[in-house]
Amino acid sequence: MQKKSQGFSIGREYRQSFQDLWQPRTFILIFYDILFYALFFISLVIYGRLLTILAENLSGVGLDFLFEQEAITGTALAAVEAQASTMQQFLVAFLVVSIIVILLLIAFWSLSRGLLWCNLLKRKFDIAFFKKFYPMNILWAIFFFAAFSLTLYAVQQFLPFRSFRFHPVALMVTLGIFSAVALYFTELLYYRAVKEPGILVPIKQALSLGFHGNALFPFLFVILTFAILALLSYLLKPLQDTIETYVSFALLLIFFAWMRYYLVRVYQKLNI
Repeated sequence: MQKKSQGFSIGREYRQSFQDLWQPRTFILIFYDILFYALFFISLVIYGRLLTILAENLSGVGLDFLFEQEAITGTALAAVEAQASTMQQFLVAFLVVSIIVILLLIAFWSLSRGLLWCNLLKRKFDIAFFKKFYPMNILWAIFFFAAFSLTLYAVQQFLPFRSFRFHPVALMVTLGIFSAVALYFTELLYYRAVKEPGILVPIKQALSLGFHGNALFPFLFVILTFAILALLSYLLKPLQDTIETYVSFALLLIFFAWMRYYLVRVYQKLNI
């Protein structure tokens, strides 16, 4: 009886969460999503420009020059050493710039997610909160990068059919399942991080609730809704590419806003 009543409760929260979309603050939540995507795009443009500048600095004699020589002269050897030194400098600069950009993107993500979830749960977003939220997101990104790498390795090593290991379908299925799992745990994490700010404690709570709690079943409604939305987006294929892209992007933003309304309702009902 308890399970049945809980199911009815989840269904009611699912229906009512769509009504929450009519709240004025929905536009604020969508704005925070757009804010990150805009900063993400600008960062990638700047990153690409920096890489172009670094690549333009690569000069010297390539290895093909050696094959044109009957013998390696002192001049040719010095040129190759200069080329190797330049390449080494490029790789170091590439690594430093890439790390800075990644940390900057995580900072933008932390800013937008912090503002969004604090607005949802009506909590204060300030510097003290960001100082904990930002390093927590860095650890979370490292954790999921490692988990994704191990998942790909497992798919490549343990699938029964060797020809299927590197098949694009296998990669897409793996990526889809992993994205759903990442979204499931991440939304739990941010809910707990706003409720109880910290660095390691919210991560431990999210993993514990995700594996041992009763938050999984309500999340299946999120997957079902996304599947319906994906089907609707597929039906927009006959439209022009530009119109289809904008409409699909708008539907995705609305979906994320609804999903958070719904999950907050469910988490509060479950006392998570």
